[in-house]
Amino acid sequence: MSAELSRRTILNAGIATAAVGALAVHSGRPAVAAPVVTESNVTPEGTIRNLPDSFYERPGLEGMPRIDYASMPVANVRAHGAVGDGIANDRAAFDAAVAALGAAGGVVYVPAGRYRFAPPTAPTLDYWFKKISNIHFVGDGEVSMICFERFSMTVPGTPGGGNGWELTAADSSIRSLAFQWSPHVAIRHTNSSTALLMRAPQRVQLIDVMADQGQPSIWLPDCVDSWIVDSTVRNSGADAFHFENATNSVLAYNYVENCLDDAYANIPETRRPAATTQHGVRITHNTAVRVAGGRGVCFGGTQPVIEHNWIESSVAAAIYAIPQTDAGDPATIPRGTITEAVIADNDIVRSGFDNRVDNIGLNRTTGGYCGTLVVVDAVDRMTIARNRISDSEYRDITFGQDHYKGITASSITLSGNELRSSLDTSVNAVTTVNSPPVSIAGLTIEGNTIIGGELPTVMLDGAIKDVTSSANVVRRPPRRTSQATGDLTGYRIGDQETTTDVYRSIRLAGNEHTWQEPAAIDLRGLRHVNVRAYGAQGNGVHNDLPAFVAAARSLPRSGGVIDIPAGTYRLQPDAQNESFRDTRIRHHLALADRPNIHLRGTGSSSRLVMTSAEHDGIRFLGIDGGSVSRLHIELEARPAMRRNRALIDISGCDGFVVSELEVTGGSGPGVRVDSSRSVLVEKVTSTNAGTDGIAILASRQVHVRDNHVANARDNGIDVSTNGTIYRDAQQIRVEHNEVIGSIEGAGIGVSGGTAITVSGNTISDTCLAGIHLHGRMGWGLFGIKDVDVTGNTLTRTNSGAGTYTPGAIAVHSIREGLGQSDGVVNITGNQVTDTPWAAIWVGGKSPVSERMSELNTVRIQQNSYQAVGGQQVLITDEQRAKIANLVIA
Repeated sequence: MSAELSRRTILNAGIATAAVGALAVHSGRPAVAAPVVTESNVTPEGTIRNLPDSFYERPGLEGMPRIDYASMPVANVRAHGAVGDGIANDRAAFDAAVAALGAAGGVVYVPAGRYRFAPPTAPTLDYWFKKISNIHFVGDGEVSMICFERFSMTVPGTPGGGNGWELTAADSSIRSLAFQWSPHVAIRHTNSSTALLMRAPQRVQLIDVMADQGQPSIWLPDCVDSWIVDSTVRNSGADAFHFENATNSVLAYNYVENCLDDAYANIPETRRPAATTQHGVRITHNTAVRVAGGRGVCFGGTQPVIEHNWIESSVAAAIYAIPQTDAGDPATIPRGTITEAVIADNDIVRSGFDNRVDNIGLNRTTGGYCGTLVVVDAVDRMTIARNRISDSEYRDITFGQDHYKGITASSITLSGNELRSSLDTSVNAVTTVNSPPVSIAGLTIEGNTIIGGELPTVMLDGAIKDVTSSANVVRRPPRRTSQATGDLTGYRIGDQETTTDVYRSIRLAGNEHTWQEPAAIDLRGLRHVNVRAYGAQGNGVHNDLPAFVAAARSLPRSGGVIDIPAGTYRLQPDAQNESFRDTRIRHHLALADRPNIHLRGTGSSSRLVMTSAEHDGIRFLGIDGGSVSRLHIELEARPAMRRNRALIDISGCDGFVVSELEVTGGSGPGVRVDSSRSVLVEKVTSTNAGTDGIAILASRQVHVRDNHVANARDNGIDVSTNGTIYRDAQQIRVEHNEVIGSIEGAGIGVSGGTAITVSGNTISDTCLAGIHLHGRMGWGLFGIKDVDVTGNTLTRTNSGAGTYTPGAIAVHSIREGLGQSDGVVNITGNQVTDTPWAAIWVGGKSPVSERMSELNTVRIQQNSYQAVGGQQVLITDEQRAKIANLVIA
């Protein structure tokens, strides 16, 4: 390239209103996707390829400024000293590449590699701070990765945290780059570890940016005329994409999965003057799956548009309209108003699990969100139209939050919405005891289909006047009190609906108070089908998926056995069979909606090779009495970043056995038991899992025994309350397993549940603690109630450079703020050998969190210790004060 550096050109600047179009109702199909880029972003001539016209021609991207990358000079970070091996500190090379472009700017090209930014020297917290203008970072996708490692712990409680890249930017972009933190942290209230922070950016674009971990992941406070498009965040410790006081900015076609706070947020921070200018933000055509600790979309401001988004399995409200921040003392926060808002054409499936009564934190009786689409505080003109909401855990649409916030609003229109199968009232505007008042002047309810709810379809009770209604189809008549005035005659009773939610019986199940061993599977009398008879070749080359699908479809409704003889069966997903209703999670093969389905091989000679890291391997959905056994299952090529896709997924099932499997190299868990009951996982060998070796999520009566787990990226075995649904995990036994090695996690992790037993396991060579009991979500959501850790053998734990758990057995950040009336941890009869820190640590403060554990009873008895680098039992005085009954013997 010439040494002369030309200024970049942006064409067709401006923000335009997105086109309106409807997604298929709960089809689970992806939104319109960006063109797949299969070549490097660099041409043979050394210039950067421009994005194609088809990128900009999608609905919602009208008016997006076009960046002329091809005309810009290019500085390759490799030419300026970057090594990209994940070991060398490449920060200086990035500084040099930016400096080489000079004031005129250009492209900093980041070819394939792992570019490590070493932890900064205190008191600096930024791994890289830069003020840039007319600078465009371009990589080649996931293979171009920016890596941050957490501060090393020097003494227990060493503070940590910091921002990865912190940029002050104007007229700049980041395209096709990946950001990743390590080691893994699955705790909401941790110290900041932002992947990408851009303060007050102006005219900035993030395109095809990927982030794994981060707290929050991508944060653009006070942004103006900025765009985030086609970007992906997984496993964020807080918000995934966080605007704040944004103006004329757009979030479009992004994907979020498993974040521990909001997926997409544009929250007015009214304590700062910039909040008064917040307007014109569009959040459109995005996807959020498993929002584990917050809201799907949270927004305020003037003329916001929230449209065409898919939100699935949000623990709190899927859409939350709030005109000012809810962080801090409400009495001291200046009030705002949401004005001229549009919430339209969104699909929302299974949300509002914080309202469950088995949630030990905020729930419907103590101040949860109380609905799926929730509007609070001051609102002036809002349209809620053509949204499709199904299977809400509590209410569908609610104005005001019980026990927390009311609403003062004018001119709200509910039009053309489809509300189905909620477990309470579908539309609720009620002032309740101990709740702030609900006041609405002008409420129009027209053309809605409201078939669901066990109470009156619409309930109005408060200072609600000038109500009009027409052409609504409902399951039950509406109800109002004398305070609500206007016309409520525009309703007719429609047909009753049959739910299609495979998780409904699991959601409605009561608490499990006693242990019940999962029943054995009896295959006698069942019909057998052989995949070879339906065209499977088993030669490792041919796509055998159609034969597997045909074999499954041939079984009667009463079920049967699919036999897989010796061979190597390559399964390649196809668009006709990769989706299941009401979910954006895709699969290679799904077996669903019938009892007694069994998939059985001959042992390790029956090999299934999955070809896509973006798809679950085999999903068993809503099956009562099923099994999978005697198979070897692997992913053809494991990606550098987590995808959270399991090789075997047991979801919404009751009565299932997973036995004698070899699973290796997935992009997520080897085996995942999700939102199920009465499941046995035994004699499984799980190696090189992309996340957890075996994951037990939101399930009950599960026995995990006699398994071998090696070199999982995260926890060897994980027990959590975060699944497709969110509920208290109950009656889980993890016994007599062998866990060898974890790359970034613990041997066995438990982050919630009642009657959890971890007993007789052998654990060695883990990055974090051998056994890690910890809080996961904020506000006490579905935390730990009681756990027994008994008779385990732990050797060489906490061996990772970035470990933040100073104990071979670590009890960390559990239940703070919930009081000491509940919470029992028993640690008895364990043997700890060769750990650099304490044998047993109960805490609190660590490099990733300053939260204490607030518990009723902790018993530490009859454990043995050898070659322990720190104290045998480490509990600070501050932590001891938060345990009502502490026994050490």
